[in-house]
Amino acid sequence: ALSWRISLPRYAQLDGSTVVTLNKLTQGCPGYDAGVGYQLFGAADIPVPTTRYARLHVNGGYYHYMIQYERPDEDMMRRYHQEQAAKYPARPREDVGHLFKSAGCNCDEGPYGWGDARKIFDSCGHLAATRYAYTYDRKSHSWDTYDEFILMINELHAARASLPGTAALRDYFEAFWDLALLLNYCAVMNWAVPFADMFQNHFFYQRLSDGKWLLAPWDLDLNFGGWKGASASLYMGEQNDPDNRSAWWHYVKDSLLKSYRTEYEAKLLSLTNTILHPDAVNALVDGITAQANPTEAAQAPAGLACSFPGDG
Repeated sequence: ALSWRISLPRYAQLDGSTVVTLNKLTQGCPGYDAGVGYQLFGAADIPVPTTRYARLHVNGGYYHYMIQYERPDEDMMRRYHQEQAAKYPARPREDVGHLFKSAGCNCDEGPYGWGDARKIFDSCGHLAATRYAYTYDRKSHSWDTYDEFILMINELHAARASLPGTAALRDYFEAFWDLALLLNYCAVMNWAVPFADMFQNHFFYQRLSDGKWLLAPWDLDLNFGGWKGASASLYMGEQNDPDNRSAWWHYVKDSLLKSYRTEYEAKLLSLTNTILHPDAVNALVDGITAQANPTEAAQAPAGLACSFPGDG
């Protein structure tokens, strides 16, 4: 097992959570991809989980040195909005909105489909609405419908029908998305050279106050040079980009890069000179390194797949 997910009863929570998620650091070792990566997105005001190092003991024996992820759920989004309120006190306070995890496959298999924001249709005896629910797992307000989510996807494809013109897409993003945060997400993600942000491993989130959507990351293993180097394309996720993994791409990223390319490039330049500047990134690497205990990591029976300070 590369990771462990431990469920706890509500009356015996750990740090206010009923779920503990631990990763063995087989990929992303020694934890910088997650520890530093999520902080980079967080600095760009994107909702992300917190991380910390932990020792896992099984039946009283030291099993492995791991990294613990906060569970992306209503509690995480509540914390995110509290932190945003403290950072931007003049803005209205937000309640927890609608969080969906893209849990699709690179296939149409049973009720599951591609989670890359393409339209999903009836298939394999399952209605489209059912397949949306399987492909995009609801992480908040489990009682609610998928109507708003499906509307967002349908309107995206209605706007894409006007390509190569981009006016409809620009209107769509203005109406449905927090453009500043979406540009932040795409800029940080593509700067990090994404490995698996296409048909899964990301979240869609809709705010309650204005109904606007944003994207948030998940599973950053093999980003930051783990599979491609610094010379990789800054337009990954756009259809036909030569550096797309297995030619996979994402309909939201493709649409944004086509319709807001100048704004994306300006955002990328701005972030490269601020939160993505080497001095800022190095400080985060040092902070994560300081949280680790290399001696304890080395004492794990199976050892660690790398050593500290690793490839930071």
